[in-house]
Parts: sequence; structure tokens; C-alpha cells
Amino acid sequence: MSKYKGTVTSGPRNKAIPYLVSFYVEFYREVKVSAKDEQEAAKLAEERIKQKQKGLVWQRYHLGDIELIDVKERL
Repeated sequence: MSKYKGTVTSGPRNKAIPYLVSFYVEFYREVKVSAKDEQEAAKLAEERIKQKQKGLVWQRYHLGDIELIDVKERL
């Protein structure tokens, strides 16, 4: 039994047909930043996420829309 059960074909590998599957993956993330105001905090957080895109591209992810949900002061 393969240790990759559920992630590889259950049929013979030499008869497997290659497919390209596209999908969206959404996730939520909080980023802690120090800034002079809320607008700068939002901008800094977005730029930090964009700088991490190189790692995502290497994993075949492409950064799409970044939706700002909330900015609030940490206590």
C-alpha cells in the first residue's frame, strides 16, 4: 500500500492519463506590522504578502486578489 494513498492514481501508473487541473485556494492570514496609521499598516502587510510570492510561484501558486478584511490596533 502506498504512503501517498488518495494522492496518486489507484490504477496502473503506465496506463494513467496526464491531466492539468486548475482550482482556486483561498485562505485567511493575519500579519503583525508596526506602522504610523491604519492605512500604512494595510499597505505594509500587503507588500509583505506580495514579497512572499516567489515562494508561492516555486510551488506553482499564483497570487491573485488580496482582499483587506480589517485593520485594528494591537493592544
